Amino acid sequence: MSIEEILKLNKKISFRRLVYSKYKSSWVFMAILLLVIGIILIIYWILSDFDIKKIWTLILGLISSFITGKHLFNKNTRIIKRYYKYSLLKNGNWNYTSLMKIRKKTIKRELTGKIDLTNENLLFIIDCLKKESEILKFNYSLLINGIVIISSMYIIAYLWNYVNYATNTNDDPGAYKIIAGISFLIISILIYMEFLIFRESIISRKRKKYRLIRVFENIYLEKNAK
Repeated sequence: MSIEEILKLNKKISFRRLVYSKYKSSWVFMAILLLVIGIILIIYWILSDFDIKKIWTLILGLISSFITGKHLFNKNTRIIKRYYKYSLLKNGNWNYTSLMKIRKKTIKRELTGKIDLTNENLLFIIDCLKKESEILKFNYSLLINGIVIISSMYIIAYLWNYVNYATNTNDDPGAYKIIAGISFLIISILIYMEFLIFRESIISRKRKKYRLIRVFENIYLEKNAK
């Protein structure tokens, strides 16, 4: 079994696959409805210029959002109690430890007959997964390249204009302001894409790989604790 196939197990131990995939359509509809109502009420209060007389809409919106969270948590608990009863705590609740038990059992079931979970194999898998996670590094390449390209274009435009219109005393400097404004806008967009899209995407992928690493590390520790 290759490392690529093992990496695919990440999807099978995600909370979405383990729990959310077992939601009924009515549960999803109710959660979306409550959330939308809450958002609409909050936005209505904001658009009313934060009118203190209409603060009841903000309160109802927050209550609706809280009920949405409570609704999802209750459904998650119901699913875990039904499908993963072995992972529950003594008091019948669940937490991160419960999720780890579920994920360990899922990994073991998926690897049954495909690979022996010996100490050597586990350590090899953990080492490979760690190396894979180190590949995902954020280096601001898009932002840096964007600044270099835009700066080069601006300098070239300035020099070209200087060469052709050096004798023109009526040359309007407004063109440079427009170019500078557009450049600033583009750089702002690049910063947004770097920090809020690409960076978060890389962090999310790294967290998923670390989740798989932690599961295998727990399997290794459990095996050697006996």
